[in-house]
Amino acid sequence: MMTKSWGRFRVLALIPLVGWAGLAAGQTPTPTVTPSATSTPLVLPFNPDLDDNGLVNAIDLLFYIQAWQAIDFVEPTPTPVSYILTGIVSSSSPGLGIQGARVIAGTATQLTGAQGFYQLLLVNSDIDTLLVHKDGFQDAEIPIAIEFPVTLISPILFPLGAPTFTPTSTGTPTETPTTAASVTPTASSTPTRTPTATGSILPTPTRTRTPTRTPTSTRTPTPSRTQTPTRTLTPTMIPLLGVWEGKLNPEGGTIYNNTSVAWTVLSATRANALILSRNLTGPYDLSLANGVVFNGTNEEGSALFLEMLWDGANHLSGDFDIFIPTIGQEQGPVVMDRTP
Repeated sequence: MMTKSWGRFRVLALIPLVGWAGLAAGQTPTPTVTPSATSTPLVLPFNPDLDDNGLVNAIDLLFYIQAWQAIDFVEPTPTPVSYILTGIVSSSSPGLGIQGARVIAGTATQLTGAQGFYQLLLVNSDIDTLLVHKDGFQDAEIPIAIEFPVTLISPILFPLGAPTFTPTSTGTPTETPTTAASVTPTASSTPTRTPTATGSILPTPTRTRTPTRTPTSTRTPTPSRTQTPTRTLTPTMIPLLGVWEGKLNPEGGTIYNNTSVAWTVLSATRANALILSRNLTGPYDLSLANGVVFNGTNEEGSALFLEMLWDGANHLSGDFDIFIPTIGQEQGPVVMDRTP
């Protein structure tokens, strides 16, 4: 036991000797100054007393942690979605596209192309009015409802000074036969008194009776109506009636490379184009110089413009301008032949 105590004392006694070993003769050891922590107040950009009880303690820290975790559940503010608005601006007469018309939808605006085609790519979903302006035409203000993914609007502009006709209904007079009865009044008989003679003998009065006339009823004859013979109308022949089949870019193109198209003339003013399984319907016009113009659209926002020349028989050739939202826009030549 004593040995352990002496050994421990020996070790402890050597500790201060280590500190003196490095000192030269006559030097005094300098005490080492231990730095003391200075209490500096922490300035926060907000009031840390979250429970407002006058103390900043663990409860305030708990509130802060709960608020920090709740940030993950805050939904971000949605960004307004932009949509595509497209179509063709045309004239009311003769129904062809108008170039250079200004189309405005909110902050999105564009001038129409050569065939009246326009396409606004960044239209906000809260826009409800489309404005169209062109010198020489009446301004158009059209209410719209933006739909996903493409909204199709094809405005029609009326020239300045174009009269507005209000239809009026003209009534057909109806003849009502009138029956007039002419009745002769009945004659009345008036007795004639004979003056009384003076004397003892009184003469017997004689009555004079006027003959009674029988009334005659005269009727006005009912007018007879002459039936108008029915006119037989000769049906008007439609020169382009039938199905025409052909190719877009028959020699090759960038997007629509040798693409098949079937153009069906439905009536004297309407036609339908079938291209890439899409039906585009619209008006067409045949001029006296055998020029053919067609504007076809559908609800998906696709648009097809054809400007061709008819040879008077079964062949059409000219140019096309097509736009399909999922494919793109391209211009080029087109040829078609009427199927038998």
